[in-house]
Amino acid sequence: FRAMGLFDWLAWFDKNEVIPENLKPLDRSMADTSEVQAFFKQHDWHPYDPQMPWRHPCIAQNRQLAKCFKAQDKDMPLKVAHTYCLLDRKELMVCLTKHKKKLREQEAQQAQEGGSAT
Repeated sequence: FRAMGLFDWLAWFDKNEVIPENLKPLDRSMADTSEVQAFFKQHDWHPYDPQMPWRHPCIAQNRQLAKCFKAQDKDMPLKVAHTYCLLDRKELMVCLTKHKKKLREQEAQQAQEGGSAT
């Protein structure tokens, strides 16, 4: 028995093996994302939330993303619309992340105050 080195796995492949000519690398950018969105219960325009409360601090960014997507052609693939609306999506993601961080900090502060009061 011999320990396997970092590059020993290359020796496992048969050098005479025929590789199919129609074999192409997986193009993840063109993969169908509808199953993933259904699994995570996401809207097609993720991170857009059609049920976001009007008092949410990110409601303006959410509405702007919806306007951007609605302005695109109906025949345009969703992936292309996501590319056109990239800056609006990024702005909404940053806002949502900051809001979640703020909520976590408030919860931690309340837990700390509750623990020190007892």
